[in-house]
Amino acid sequence: SGGVARITFDPTFKETVDLDGRYHVFVQAYGDADLYVTNRTASGFDVRAHDGGPDVEFSYRVVAKRRGFERERMPLAAKTD
Repeated sequence: SGGVARITFDPTFKETVDLDGRYHVFVQAYGDADLYVTNRTASGFDVRAHDGGPDVEFSYRVVAKRRGFERERMPLAAKTD
């Protein structure tokens, strides 16, 4: 409310991903508002309204690397002609 929402990570989610490193948050407003993400920490993040309705409904998606596999990469695909 008031143009700011604090999102706190679920404990089970925190056990499975590396939130100390960099992670990405994608937000989608369900109304007329420009939203952005601030204060990304290992415990959560804030979503703020820049323009539009300060109480707009929104969804979010967090993309982070799996804990224990932060440096793993998929093998290169074989070239085909």
